[in-house]
Amino acid sequence: MSLLRLFVIFAFTVVIGFCDLATAQSKERQDNNLLTSPKKVSATMPLSQAAEQDEKENGRTALKALLGLANATADGLNYREFTAKLREVEGIVDEALRKMGSGPLRDEIAKSLQCYKDARNYWREKAEKQVSALILSEDEVQALKKRYGAGVESAVSSLPDSPKKQVAIEPLVKAIWEHAASIVLQAERKQQKQ
Repeated sequence: MSLLRLFVIFAFTVVIGFCDLATAQSKERQDNNLLTSPKKVSATMPLSQAAEQDEKENGRTALKALLGLANATADGLNYREFTAKLREVEGIVDEALRKMGSGPLRDEIAKSLQCYKDARNYWREKAEKQVSALILSEDEVQALKKRYGAGVESAVSSLPDSPKKQVAIEPLVKAIWEHAASIVLQAERKQQKQ
């Protein structure tokens, strides 16, 4: 064999070796990128079965706590009992909501909890200001009805010689409780159908 031929074979082997090394390094970089790059998730991708189960379980936990509060308010509570029960339920529901994705069930749970918080705030105002009623404009009364349902009407009365309305706090709180309970019951029925 000639020296030239040996040199060509040697050079060819070296070039192939470098190509194999470069290909291996490139593949290693790709693999590293795949390992370190977060996987993109689309909002349209379906949740895995495990995530769906977690979602349902968190929904059930929140609904169970809210149903307990609805039953307690139906039986009757004083302000101190209600605020203590609400604090307990609020912790459970807030934790469940943090773990839940967005959607109608989450929205209904959050809306119901907010109603109970609003009821507490109106009742607190009664206790702190030692008043039994709020004096509101017609627009404010309509906003209450829109937010808490027609049951608010039972708390409203007209004031003589005034466009303002008087809203009795205790019947308002009870109307809000009833509205919150109806939201919870509706959400529970929807979840049971799933």
